[in-house]
Amino acid sequence: SMVYTSFLDPNDPTLSTPADPITANYEKFLNPLYAKITLRSFQLAIGTLFVTLIMGYPFAYFATFSKWGKAILLVQFLPFLSPFIIRIFAWRVILGKTGIINYTLMGLGITNEPVTWLLFSNISVLIGQSYLFLPFVTIPIYISLRRIDKNLIEASKDLGAGKIRTFINITLPLSKPGILIGSIITVVPSVAAFLGPTLLGGVEWKQLIADVIFVHFYAGQNKPFGSAVTVFVLSLTIIMAIIGVKSVGVQQLFRGKE
Repeated sequence: SMVYTSFLDPNDPTLSTPADPITANYEKFLNPLYAKITLRSFQLAIGTLFVTLIMGYPFAYFATFSKWGKAILLVQFLPFLSPFIIRIFAWRVILGKTGIINYTLMGLGITNEPVTWLLFSNISVLIGQSYLFLPFVTIPIYISLRRIDKNLIEASKDLGAGKIRTFINITLPLSKPGILIGSIITVVPSVAAFLGPTLLGGVEWKQLIADVIFVHFYAGQNKPFGSAVTVFVLSLTIIMAIIGVKSVGVQQLFRGKE
């Protein structure tokens, strides 16, 4: 239905006339303005993925191999019992002029006045997005790590390999399926991020691919163009997912220990 709508004439209120040319809505999306917006959305998604991997892998690792594993997972996931909007506004309070970060900085004498660039900036958007999508990375990696045969790790140690070498040669390669799945389910929704960047980044972050889709579907009443943008983004993310799946044997994640 959406693919069909993307080839229709937006000037026809009945949405029954094909666009002229048939690819007009897609050609409009190739405008440099929309290309810039798309690039920015993917930059945010990649930045979010990078931060969540840096934070999520250690969480998953210690949750797997530490005796405090369940407690570590519980600490990470407790905040997610609260509604999405409350978590976003909590970050606005934390990063704001009167938030705990500014309070600590001034209390330690590092700054004499509140730091203003913590909120409504690229940093605040990246912090918020990374926080929201952290479980999307942690859980698949945790599952993948749990399925590693511990005998392989013990054999590596018996052969004289230290912890770092064992991690690089055994643990990390065998956890790639979890990393891949976590990356896919983080990047795809991150590209379509809408509310979080707006509330934490302000007006500057109102121009993302999700905003374009929203505006043309509802405010602009241009469903054919909104459909074209949606189809394009979905196609791009599906291609990325297929490439990723083919590069690593994701099925290993579901096989269990062999």
